Amino acid sequence: MRKKIYFINLLPIILISLNLRAPITSVGPIANLLQEYYGLNAAQVGLLTSLPLLAFGIVSFLVAIFQPIRAMFFGLLCIMIGELIRSAGGSIELFIGTAIMGSGIAIANVLLPSFVKAKFPREIPKIMGIYSLTLNISAAFGIIAIIPLTHIISLPLAFSCWGILALLAFISYLPQIRNRRILRPKQKDINAKTLFANIHAWKVTLFMGLQSSMAYSFFAWYPSFLIDFGFERIFVSRIMLMTQCIIVPLSLIIPLWLSSLRQKQRNIFIVVICMLYAIGYILLLLSHAMWLVIFASILLGIPIGGVFSIALLFISNKSDNVFIATKLSAMSQGIGYLMAAACPWMIGKFYDFYHNFTYAITTLIILGLLLNIVGYYTQKAPIIK
Repeated sequence: MRKKIYFINLLPIILISLNLRAPITSVGPIANLLQEYYGLNAAQVGLLTSLPLLAFGIVSFLVAIFQPIRAMFFGLLCIMIGELIRSAGGSIELFIGTAIMGSGIAIANVLLPSFVKAKFPREIPKIMGIYSLTLNISAAFGIIAIIPLTHIISLPLAFSCWGILALLAFISYLPQIRNRRILRPKQKDINAKTLFANIHAWKVTLFMGLQSSMAYSFFAWYPSFLIDFGFERIFVSRIMLMTQCIIVPLSLIIPLWLSSLRQKQRNIFIVVICMLYAIGYILLLLSHAMWLVIFASILLGIPIGGVFSIALLFISNKSDNVFIATKLSAMSQGIGYLMAAACPWMIGKFYDFYHNFTYAITTLIILGLLLNIVGYYTQKAPIIK
């Protein structure tokens, strides 16, 4: 019976996580196809990546108000409906469907860390590692699968394929609403204080925002960076595949490794892993030699795989209880993703204005250095009560 309950609680974490990145990361590899098919400019393609992040930011603040099971149920419905609308064929439907889908993903983003804390209180690093691993598999799947899909079926239909994952996640969550759980009133918060006045909550929030800005900018524009440097699409695809092979295992290894270290070792570990963002992009500015691009891509894959896992651990480990975890998740992801939403759009605007990516990469270097500082002080922050 315990194994059955364990599986029933773990399965929705895995299947819901598979829906949280693939529909977004699938935009970057086909940015040029989207421009041709829908008649979009670079800034509009950047906005297409930013729309889910805007939804993450806006919707995340509202999630903590509602009963969690009911909110997650509604969120999964939004993901499915959004996928259907954005595959209807027109550019208007593309943006509307993306916004609805992003709203559903935002709800799941906020609730899954507190779900993990509630269902697996003694296994948080392990389950967060599995959660982060699945998220990165989802991100990799979006990048790898979208181009072959566009060769087989039309572009709108290729986007609709993600709806199959949404349906599976919805089915896996149905046991959570049994016994009329979805109709139960929200439990009274044992700590009604707001986190907006808590400086340590702001550290977690800034860390989430900066790492999300770096990660989503990478997924949205890194292929375009390399193409602009003069590399062929086949080489770029191989670079992205290689990077994903680094990202995926590290998303599981990093949180487990971090949890096994002592406090001082954790501080050093976080400084080193965050600094790799800045080093990787500095190398891209120094030279476009093939070997250096490969090395820079390897360095960038390490923090992309590990830093998001660390951000998720901060949400759970820095929270005193499930109520605090839900509020901290809503605050950090709400404000954090609003910060991140500006980056892909801003990179597109830089390119439209300057016709190169030099200023965009310089901006990412600065953000990487800020992430390094914020990560150090977030790690040292006490538990939020």
